[in-house]
Amino acid sequence: MAALARQRLAAFPSVEVENSTFEEWDDGGRCFDVLVAASAWHWVDPSIGWRRARDVLHRGGWMALLANVCCPPAG
Repeated sequence: MAALARQRLAAFPSVEVENSTFEEWDDGGRCFDVLVAASAWHWVDPSIGWRRARDVLHRGGWMALLANVCCPPAG
């Protein structure tokens, strides 16, 4: 997925794709306005993840947790 993202985002030189677990990711002291996890937050160690999320968000920042729920067709 990271390779595909790099390929598709190549036209945007200010975008950098980083590949790491959230727990081991080097944030480089950066803070963000929003943190998004799409069907992935359940893999993050809760003893590290929640504090880490707070630490990398600007004051008043948002965390968006998205989940996919598959429902079999009725019938």
